[in-house]
Amino acid sequence: RDESERDGQIIANINSQLLTPTAFSSVK
Repeated sequence: RDESERDGQIIANINSQLLTPTAFSSVK
């Protein structure tokens, strides 16, 4: 379960960056 949760978080982060790259850039 831990590995699945980690993979899910990584995928979510990648999707977030792809979907809203400008938002992430603004945060940084």
